[in-house]
Amino acid sequence: MKDFVFLGLGSNLDNRLWYIVQALRHLDNSPNIQIEKMSSVYETEPYGIKEQRNFLNAVVQIQTHFRPAKLLQCVKFIERKLGRIHRSKWHSREIDIDILAYGQEETNLSWLTIPHSDLQNRRFVLVPFDEIAPQFELIEPRKKICSLVQTCPDRGEVRLIIPAEELHIQFDPSAEKVLA
Repeated sequence: MKDFVFLGLGSNLDNRLWYIVQALRHLDNSPNIQIEKMSSVYETEPYGIKEQRNFLNAVVQIQTHFRPAKLLQCVKFIERKLGRIHRSKWHSREIDIDILAYGQEETNLSWLTIPHSDLQNRRFVLVPFDEIAPQFELIEPRKKICSLVQTCPDRGEVRLIIPAEELHIQFDPSAEKVLA
């Protein structure tokens, strides 16, 4: 059975959009992953360490046969393939792919927490997530994404820069259908 999973993508180094689009292409080229929806791309203020370049962020909904640990392996492989260098928490990154939610499953391991442990506090994730799945209800906290956006304590600016339709053209110029 395939599970619906939400992934967050972010980049704030070099050609930020290139990293986002390449990550989408790698995800889509995986035989065990199918992209169902992708949000627009937003430019966002840095979270945690403010003295760095703004990020580009997006959220995608995928279907996969991968279990959470295997999916984490896959996204970490994509990050390495795209040249991500491991840095300290909240520092700049070429590409970051986070598992935000894995259906209604919960995973609590020392190296993987799903739903993402700080999701409800990150406006830069909630705004694009709300765009593609406002009625999705997290298991912890038990709230819909549209509600979490309204109550999020993070007030960092989240500015739409590339609508989903344009992102889809960048992602796959030959495609005739636009993902929601």
